[in-house]
Amino acid sequence: MVKDHIFFNKYDLGGTEPEAFAPDYHMALSWQRLADGKAIEDMDMVLVKHELKERELMFEQGMSYNEAHRIAEKEFNYKKLADIKDGLL
Repeated sequence: MVKDHIFFNKYDLGGTEPEAFAPDYHMALSWQRLADGKAIEDMDMVLVKHELKERELMFEQGMSYNEAHRIAEKEFNYKKLADIKDGLL
């Protein structure tokens, strides 16, 4: 479910047609570590939890992507962990 949500499903992201999420460097690295089952970091599990929460809010509660993302980010802040890893915070 999470893999489809991140990489394959298309959503109303504000454009004229449903679209997939933009590629994200840290998400790709997290997913690769999870798929390999090696060197898994705390942020990788935060990614999974964030995406599960976001998906739940969108599909079970009918929220828009933007609304679901904001709520999921409050509980599971993957972007903050990626920014820390990049030395931005």
